Amino acid sequence: MLGTSGCAFLNAGSPSRIQPVSPSPRVGQVVILRGFIGIWSVGLDGLGHEINASGIQATVFQNDQWYFLAKAIIKNYRDAKNPEPLVIVGHSYGADDAVRMARVLNSGNVKVDLLVTFDPVTPPLVPPNVRVVLDYYASRGIADKLPWWRGIPLKAEPGFKGMLNNFDLATNRPDLQVKDYRHGQIEKDKKIHAEILQWLSRMCPPRNKLDSRARPLPRGATSG
Repeated sequence: MLGTSGCAFLNAGSPSRIQPVSPSPRVGQVVILRGFIGIWSVGLDGLGHEINASGIQATVFQNDQWYFLAKAIIKNYRDAKNPEPLVIVGHSYGADDAVRMARVLNSGNVKVDLLVTFDPVTPPLVPPNVRVVLDYYASRGIADKLPWWRGIPLKAEPGFKGMLNNFDLATNRPDLQVKDYRHGQIEKDKKIHAEILQWLSRMCPPRNKLDSRARPLPRGATSG
């Protein structure tokens, strides 16, 4: 449903949908967190549709669901011997909450295979239970001094041994540059969506090829 501002409202998602084994043709679960109060980040809805169409289960949630969602996942995954890949995606304050969610999951010994953020605003440090991080943001000069409508690189806490990729569309990823990558537009970018789908295709293979799962292609990867 659309609000008067043109932002789409979203009903709260069901945490029970996120289980160690999904019913989809490809293995894995993708948790998607919208931005502030669940009315922003409509581009993530499109990404969710694309991921589901690829055969991987993806569910969009309001950002304020992150804590209860993390607790539900810890409960659901507690006795799982071979849980399928778990992916968390977020935009803006939802990106911050995606990192916070990973931190709570770390306290419950739940691994996060892939963490994807669009323009995080005030994120905490990435915890050591995350395997790969893709942070897509655009540096905007003096505007980055303000803790809203910005995007900044992520940093990891001591003990992190995964792959941390900070992709600044304004500098080190010119191949992803588009005409409009404002804070309220970056999560809609189809080039970024396509790259995320590439990573997911390697992390979340067809169910009958689970044993041949390969590490994701480090296309465009830069550490730090």
